[in-house]
Amino acid sequence: MDFFKSAFLRNAMLSSSKKSSLKTWWLSEQAGGRTWTLFGDRHRTPEFVVGKMILAMSYGCSGNVIWQWRNESFGLESPNFGIVFEDGTSTAHLARVAQLARALERHSEVFEGMRLDEPDVGLVPDWRLRVFEYAAFKEAGRFSEPEVLGWHKALTILSANVEILGLEDVVSGGGPPPIKLFIIPLLIQEVPGLYERLLDFVSGGGTLVVGPYFLVYDEGRFANYEVPPQEYQGLLGFKRREIYYPGEVSISVITERGALTLKGHHLVEEFELVGGAPIAHFKGVICGARRDCGSGRAYSFGTLLGTPSIEDPRGLAELLSAMLEVAGCRRFPPATSGAVTRLARSLRRPALRL
Repeated sequence: MDFFKSAFLRNAMLSSSKKSSLKTWWLSEQAGGRTWTLFGDRHRTPEFVVGKMILAMSYGCSGNVIWQWRNESFGLESPNFGIVFEDGTSTAHLARVAQLARALERHSEVFEGMRLDEPDVGLVPDWRLRVFEYAAFKEAGRFSEPEVLGWHKALTILSANVEILGLEDVVSGGGPPPIKLFIIPLLIQEVPGLYERLLDFVSGGGTLVVGPYFLVYDEGRFANYEVPPQEYQGLLGFKRREIYYPGEVSISVITERGALTLKGHHLVEEFELVGGAPIAHFKGVICGARRDCGSGRAYSFGTLLGTPSIEDPRGLAELLSAMLEVAGCRRFPPATSGAVTRLARSLRRPALRL
């Protein structure tokens, strides 16, 4: 599994665990073997396995359960996943995992007291969309999954502190108090109470980013007469007029730092401005708007910006970097050589970089 997809899943687990009474989560099936599932598709190095374990720890995982000690002896996943050879003798994977375990034991007081700062960026997927996608394409997540993963990847390489929030979290209170930036990449169906919550958030100084096809359907899954619905047009500053499906999508975006050229995906929506300012164009067509509201602002984009970032997140990261700065969001200390850092604090020792 891709590192950044793993990071998203671990982040989702961390975010979900906050709703439980224990506030902890374990990774119950941390694959430890050199390859996975029948013939496999690649060799998983010892460094890969240990890196996955440290990745989970960086998202607050309280324990890693290795799957498994010996290779499976029966079924479609045999003869793989073992951390030792088929005959039970030691492997390089076992040696590296043991090295990590000894280090954790030596410094147990640091990790037992480890605390992560509260996130100030909320990334909001809509899990209901998978039902629409399965009904339309027999492929749940066809558009929604790569779109969310691309936004999360760009935020991760920027060292932003992100929480994965459900729509119910947004409506009920918007997540933890520190959230300053909401990103809703693909929301096509209305949620009761959402408008009031987003209006309060933006007018109170928050920054909101939404993607295309915003609220095409109402709560009962009937198509709205206007997209977005009329009350949202006042918040977002635009009304959708047309949809185009060019072979390649390249849009020009104006940020607080200057002009950018970004790749889009699949479609381009033409915006009619309703009090908003144009910030993105596709061949002369307005496809992005910004609306200032109270002491905050809302950005809307009429194409899928996350999906191209799966391959190359640099453009979206540059756009997000400007937005994070405007929103006043913190960023973890950057690392060199393409490494990703997350900052944790120990009650007993100085801050840790994972």
